[in-house]
Amino acid sequence: MWKSLKKFGFFLVVLIITLGIFGIIFLDKESKQDVLEYALKLRSSGKILSKAEVMNIVKKYNFFDSSWNKEVRGFDNQFEVQTIKGDKIVRDRASGLIWQQGGSNVIMTYDKAKEWISELNRKGYAGHHDWRLPTSEEAMSLVEPQKNESNLYIDFVFNKEQMMIWTSDLVKGEPWSWFVCFDEGGCRNAGLYENSSIYACYVRAVRSV
Repeated sequence: MWKSLKKFGFFLVVLIITLGIFGIIFLDKESKQDVLEYALKLRSSGKILSKAEVMNIVKKYNFFDSSWNKEVRGFDNQFEVQTIKGDKIVRDRASGLIWQQGGSNVIMTYDKAKEWISELNRKGYAGHHDWRLPTSEEAMSLVEPQKNESNLYIDFVFNKEQMMIWTSDLVKGEPWSWFVCFDEGGCRNAGLYENSSIYACYVRAVRSV
């Protein structure tokens, strides 16, 4: 009888360990599947857009814009701040995007912004080499309907210095690019050249999961 109990106990332990392993694998698959199923896939490639097209994007996704769509709650982000290899990032599980928590320390022209991104990738920020400028809809997903303590329309998890950031989208029919302005809370446009009234913004790089 004692031998039977020992044998039963052995099989019970094996069964528990086996179930535990499968449970871990299942949960890991489930967590990855959550990101795939529930993350809203926003456009990641730059386009040439008219004002009407940008306004349609804002309304399509219910993004808050203080001029074009201010009676909405904005995008429901799920932010998580992480530090990877000494570099701080903000993961948004709602959009499947990974952002720099900060960005450039100075404003720069559009061409300089692209060079800055190239240098970021050369150095491998947070261990990755696929950082890019966000599209207007990706950047607009960061705009909050209310100002934070720094008087910016963005979640407090981000650095306050980058109050307006370049996007990869250009303005149709004009030598301008769209940028997102967190001090005004919306999508605006700036000139690509230094003879424009507004021609320099900060950079906050993004990458897709």
